[in-house]
Amino acid sequence: MRSRARPGLAPFLLALLLIAAGLAAGSAMPVPPRPGAAAAHAAPPPPREAPALETLAIIAGSNFRVGALLLGGVASLGAMGTLQLLWIGFGLGRLMGAAVGTGVPAGKVALLVAPHAVLELAAFAVLAALQFEAAVLVYRKLRHDDLGLAPGYAAAAARQAALGLAMIAAAALVEVFVTGSLAARIQ
Repeated sequence: MRSRARPGLAPFLLALLLIAAGLAAGSAMPVPPRPGAAAAHAAPPPPREAPALETLAIIAGSNFRVGALLLGGVASLGAMGTLQLLWIGFGLGRLMGAAVGTGVPAGKVALLVAPHAVLELAAFAVLAALQFEAAVLVYRKLRHDDLGLAPGYAAAAARQAALGLAMIAAAALVEVFVTGSLAARIQ
C-alpha cells in the first residue's frame, strides 16, 4: 500500500463541489418579492458607518468560528463538513438570489461578492478537506490496519490548516477594505 505524504487533492475538490451544490440550490430557491423592494433599493437609508477595525473583527471572528467548526469536525469524519459546506453555499446562493430579486443587477452582486467570497470559500474548502482526509485515514486503518502515512504527513496537514486560517484572515481583510470600497463606488 502506498503511503500518504500529505493530504490529497480529492478532499479539497469534494469540498468545492459541496459548496457549489449548496450555491446552486440556494440560488435556485425563489425569493418572494417584497412590496416596495425596488423603491427601497433605489434610495437606501444611509448605513451606520462602523469603524473598519470593528467590522474586520466581526467578520474575521465569524469566519474563524466557521473555520474552527470545520477543523473540529474531523471527529465526524467529514459528515459535519459536508453539511456545513452545503449550508455555506446555500446561504450565499440565497443571499445572491435575494439581492437580484430586489432589483440589484446580477453583475453588481457578483462584483460585491466575488473579491472576498472566492478566497473565503476556498479557505473553507481547504479546512473541510482535512475532515474528508480523516475519513480516508480511518477507512485505511479499518480496512488495511495501517494508516499508510509517510513521515511529515502531520506537518503537511498542520500547514494545510494554517493556510486555511490565513486565507480566512485575508478574506476578512478583503471584505472590509476592498468590498466596502467597491460598494461605495458603485452605489
